[in-house]
Amino acid sequence: MNNTHIAVFNRNKFEYGQLILYGFFRNLKLLVMGGDIYSSVITHCRNIFFAKKYIKESVEKSNVMIGKQKGLWYEINESAIDLSTKFYNHNIKKHDGFIKYYNSILGTQKFEAYIKKELCRQIFNLLKQFHAIRLSALPGGKILMCKNPVSKFVVEYMEDKHQVKYRIKWIGTLWPGLFVLIYYAWLFRELMKRGVVFNRQKKKYRLAREAASETSHSSILGDDIAIDGKRFKKEDMLMLKFSKNPQRENAFKEAVKKGFNTASVPELKININRDFFNILFFYLFVPLRTHISLFASGQAYLSYYIALFHKRCFPIEVLMNLYGIKCFISNKLWGDAEETIILNRYGTKNVILHLSDLTHYRDYMYAFSPHNIYFTWGDIHYDSHADNYFVDEKFNIGCPYKRNYNKAICNKEKIIKEMPLLQTEKKKVTFFDTAFDNDTFVMEEYFLQYLEMVKEFCDRRKDLSILLKPKALPGEELKISQNNRKMYERLRKELDACKNFVLVNSSKWAAEEVISISDVCVTMGMNSPATIALICGKNALYFDPMSDKNHLFAKKYHNILVFEDKNLLFKQIENILTEKVNCQEVLSEKDIRLYDAFDDDMALERLRDNLYQLPS
Repeated sequence: MNNTHIAVFNRNKFEYGQLILYGFFRNLKLLVMGGDIYSSVITHCRNIFFAKKYIKESVEKSNVMIGKQKGLWYEINESAIDLSTKFYNHNIKKHDGFIKYYNSILGTQKFEAYIKKELCRQIFNLLKQFHAIRLSALPGGKILMCKNPVSKFVVEYMEDKHQVKYRIKWIGTLWPGLFVLIYYAWLFRELMKRGVVFNRQKKKYRLAREAASETSHSSILGDDIAIDGKRFKKEDMLMLKFSKNPQRENAFKEAVKKGFNTASVPELKININRDFFNILFFYLFVPLRTHISLFASGQAYLSYYIALFHKRCFPIEVLMNLYGIKCFISNKLWGDAEETIILNRYGTKNVILHLSDLTHYRDYMYAFSPHNIYFTWGDIHYDSHADNYFVDEKFNIGCPYKRNYNKAICNKEKIIKEMPLLQTEKKKVTFFDTAFDNDTFVMEEYFLQYLEMVKEFCDRRKDLSILLKPKALPGEELKISQNNRKMYERLRKELDACKNFVLVNSSKWAAEEVISISDVCVTMGMNSPATIALICGKNALYFDPMSDKNHLFAKKYHNILVFEDKNLLFKQIENILTEKVNCQEVLSEKDIRLYDAFDDDMALERLRDNLYQLPS
């Protein structure tokens, strides 16, 4: 074990290679904390041909799971947000000339949001790894990591908080100018690959968004959410493709089939017009100027963020130099500031509508949101994260799922008739699962425990119809490890053998439709289906073995609406079915209005009205 080091990685793919090469040349065995980080390292280092054998034989993944420590995931998220602000205030704010420079040349006040967001991502990554070290069998093991102020800041925080002293071998950072040189190589390749057009007149659209959804069974999940045939027609919207992600590719093809105007951003040509030289200045000269400025002020570690910013901005700039867009509907709830900044440069508003309950915990991904307009169901979804937002305006519109729910209520008999194997005369209890990942707080074992619980309930209550509404679509591969694959397949077979069990086809039936026919809804964790059901006036409960204490309902209604014990959950389901408990009598009107600002189902009308009234 003497030559084993724990490798701790920043969110910087160049440092991945640096640590791997250091270990290779010194014949060290490296232990990587976290499957997601391990996968990322392997992906980015697979082209180091002479180190492939070394990576295969000497780089291992730790089996420590943060999610096993109840509450730790929430703590890491909250700490990452707070520490990002603290680091910024102590280390960047007093030398923020480059922030002011970018704000000035881009006509924005949101560049600070970009820097804080990148800091937050890096700090979260480091905190997660150091907590994994703390929980591992090697808490005092030798650590290998690249030296920079952010890393040292996190190390000092963890040492002070947990009264430890880490044995760290600090590796000198790469020459910061390397990031700029690599950026220029990328830019030159991008210019050559795209080609040019001359003075192409801009095509104008009132709306644009990235095609992201293949599904059409629920209008709120559709990319055409704003299209009503009155205020906005199909020809008013430009559907975009930004990546080669298979789901996005399919959604883009679907948009083409539906007759939308479309543009594939990676394939757009560069428009040589009167704005071109301003663009050339920003992408060719500004990065070098900024790098020199950062080097002079002792902030060269930020050069990587700057190179990333320009690289991410460039495709959006190419798009906006070819199209005139009044409003961009963002898919990025976690808020990429570069998107908003470049859109605003052309007078385009960037708006967002959240599609789920956001009140379960302070998620670092939602921090430092930079959107111009934030459409929310009710105050609590926004206010849970707003203390670090850079949002210009917030509008409450109400829960957008209620319209679909009300339609489904009118068609309950048809839904019940068309759903295979559903026994119409029995009362119905629906369980909703959720996505899981061993590198998060919702681990694979919780998912399997949830399936076991559903199976047990099927066995206990043969007088009921038990439905399971999966998060995953049919045919979508679940990330079940080989160790648990047999257990999962056994549980699925046992459930399918239950005569009172129905597996809902998620590609055919929307959550609102399933809620409409259910007597009780149960979600895995503090997730949206139960919240939507409660908003719609149904009985709904949360089963949360992950111990989320941040959600309002977890604080106020523990063991009433929110349960960690399955037997207490089963008892409450029985109380609801026998009309001893009604969730709508448990909740106050104030609680509901925090989650859903209006008691009607006009959310989409409010959304479209606000979009329609945006100034040109």
